[in-house]
Amino acid sequence: MAKRTKVRIVGKYGTHVASLRKMVKKTEISQHA
Repeated sequence: MAKRTKVRIVGKYGTHVASLRKMVKKTEISQHA
């Protein structure tokens, strides 16, 4: 059951987290550049 709920949460927020990571990477690159 726990695994299924985890998969559901990941599926829901997976794309959101990915977009957040992309934004963080962009900000980091801009800061270093």
